[in-house]
Amino acid sequence: MRWLLSFPLLTKELTEQSARKRTYVLRFVYATLLLLAFALVYQQTARFMSDQSLGMIGKGGDLFEALFYCQYWAILLLMPALAAGSLTSEKEQGSLTILLLTDLGPWELVLQKWLSRLVTVGSFLLLSMPLMGLCYAFGGLEAERLVLGIYILLLTCMQTAAVAIALSAWCRGSIAALLSTYGLLLVMYASPALNTGGYQRAFSYYSAASLFELLWPERLFSTILNVPTSSVMMFSIPILLSIAFALAFARWALPRRAQITGPGPLLGLFRRLDGLFERTDAKLGRRRERTDLPDQTPVAWRELNRRSLANWRYLVRFLVAGLGTIVGIVTLIAISGGNVHISGVLHVSALCLLGLTLLLVLVLGSTLIAAERTQQTLDVLLTTPLTARTILMEKLSGLRRITWAILLSASLILLWGAYEKYISTHYETNNGFSDSGTQGKLSVVIATCAYFIILPPLFTWFAVAIGLLVRSRNRAMITALIGGCLWLGSTMIIAAILFGLFNFRESSPIAVFIYFTPGYVPLLNEIGNGELNGGFGRAPLAITVFILWHGGLWFFLRWWCLRHADRLMRRGAGS
Repeated sequence: MRWLLSFPLLTKELTEQSARKRTYVLRFVYATLLLLAFALVYQQTARFMSDQSLGMIGKGGDLFEALFYCQYWAILLLMPALAAGSLTSEKEQGSLTILLLTDLGPWELVLQKWLSRLVTVGSFLLLSMPLMGLCYAFGGLEAERLVLGIYILLLTCMQTAAVAIALSAWCRGSIAALLSTYGLLLVMYASPALNTGGYQRAFSYYSAASLFELLWPERLFSTILNVPTSSVMMFSIPILLSIAFALAFARWALPRRAQITGPGPLLGLFRRLDGLFERTDAKLGRRRERTDLPDQTPVAWRELNRRSLANWRYLVRFLVAGLGTIVGIVTLIAISGGNVHISGVLHVSALCLLGLTLLLVLVLGSTLIAAERTQQTLDVLLTTPLTARTILMEKLSGLRRITWAILLSASLILLWGAYEKYISTHYETNNGFSDSGTQGKLSVVIATCAYFIILPPLFTWFAVAIGLLVRSRNRAMITALIGGCLWLGSTMIIAAILFGLFNFRESSPIAVFIYFTPGYVPLLNEIGNGELNGGFGRAPLAITVFILWHGGLWFFLRWWCLRHADRLMRRGAGS
């Protein structure tokens, strides 16, 4: 009963978080964005009412649904960034082994770390309570639906935090834990899309496909109006079991993975394969790879040969396995959906690879210099005759190899999808793309190429700039992730403000401001005749503005980082 009444690690975590300026900045940004989103939804709903004061009566359910989804996706974004480094940071600082020597057992460490992240994100959810009360006051929202909505948000917090804690206990570094958490949550929450039957089938029988949907809390919210409360509570049991399983896995992995030395299981497998290949080459008399130290570009050599993910042999193996998985999933979707032409699915897969690339460059780019500061190796690099500009460019060599390798895979998928679309246009007459004409096809091709070529290096230098300005690695990662997501989401934010709050039309010249946001170009893939809604959305103008503006930002951020690298790395500052 002692650990039920005493929470020393939880107290320490909450005290440290309350003393950080970052905590209050995040709360302010979260509250501001949530209030802005609620105001935009309210304005968009009220604009169609003749009497806005009385016409909103009974619309509380619609407002609450929009508020729920805003917080749901905010949890999926914030929780991995805040919880994935909870245990790996202790490993990197060498304090986890000390914690394991105290009276605190592994269960206490795991649960208190988990609770500290729940309290942090739960404080964000408390900011929405006045808005939920306002939704209830408008009517059209039953108290049962309100309580169950809060319950599902709490389940989402618990599940995402448990997954992040489990991977933090398993992984040896914060970056690996963060990327693994986002990847696993993507698999868990995207798996219901593979089942076309929907969540309703899960309420009638259990099947292999519907069991995946039981792990998605959002599906429970969509079925509240159709099933009794007891059924919703019953079908939340798999989510609770997944939380218990994740915490139990974290408790099992914590003492076994407390050290960060040595290769991981996957890296160990790759090294055994390398040894097998080298022995085979020696027997066949082939020339073995030279492992001498480099005469030039030592930092680039270190990034390319001593970083597992940047090693070309390991990178090719990852990409082959990833592409094989994508091909298998796409084939299963096409067969189950009865659609032989799967160009749309391939297009979505390519965009997912682009999203993975942006996630990698935000995380890895922001930690290039911040990680050297944390490991206290930056001062050693600065004592070499290499300039800060050279060090920075050579540090980026590994990240550039990873980025272009993934983008090459995405390009192959896009070419496959284009081939499928080309075949479909010759055998199907009711195809929307075939009616778009040469201008529409050219707009889509140019927009896609511009998006894939400009956006990854732009976000790379954006992350590098944050890493130069922010000294803490975890803070740099969180800042880059939140900033990148807000930047990508600025298209919807500006569109909602212009067209929802101020009631501008799409044909208004002020709509040109949307062209300066990175999320607008993918909309051109839905353009059939080179226009968007027949308004001011000319595709050539939008593509030209995107290339000039974002290309200019790319070169400006690159120039700024290289120009101020000496000052930001504190070379010659006596530090």
